[in-house]
Amino acid sequence: MDIDYMNIDTGEFSGTGTDSDTWTVTGKLTVCLDITFTIYYDSSAYYVDVVGTISNDGSMLGTWNNPTQAGYWETTSGAAIFQRYGEITAPEEDEIVFGLVDFGAYLVDNNYNDVSWAVRKGTCEAGVNTVFGNVDGFHDAYDWALDSGTCYKYKFMATADTCGWDAGKYCFIFNPSEVGDAGEANIRLTCEFYVADVHVNGGGQIIEE
Repeated sequence: MDIDYMNIDTGEFSGTGTDSDTWTVTGKLTVCLDITFTIYYDSSAYYVDVVGTISNDGSMLGTWNNPTQAGYWETTSGAAIFQRYGEITAPEEDEIVFGLVDFGAYLVDNNYNDVSWAVRKGTCEAGVNTVFGNVDGFHDAYDWALDSGTCYKYKFMATADTCGWDAGKYCFIFNPSEVGDAGEANIRLTCEFYVADVHVNGGGQIIEE
């Protein structure tokens, strides 16, 4: 069956499937490694309630039942590849900032990995003009942990005082590592923004070098 909808925050999902008949499936990832769903067959009142567990490699097994039948199930096509993805949430692309600035991002992944991050002046290239981060000799404070109430969503947050930074364009780079999960995608996200010289230019003018 194909899962065509999933809410990563609530764990709810739905989809469709077919063999000699067609069906719909609705379910929920109830705890990080527990799954429940129900299959409803389109041509009759037949349905199946399913519970199971998901291992870290993506394989699944569990039990199924309806009012007159019961049995066991497991995946047979091998381990799944987790579709990890991320997003930068702050600052916004091309935003003009000054003073205390929050840098936010998140990663959806099925296991914890370290994160590399940096803010660089005038470039998004690696190892160049870093002013803030945890690479290139910087050790600035940040939070990086599983988001409360979710299974696979890791949140990043750091705050910088930009009052001493030169005005101009900067780039925030968010680069969570991927170790030990063959086939999962590497992620490197960037967001360009501007620091304004509010004392000289009234808080609104962009100075770009």
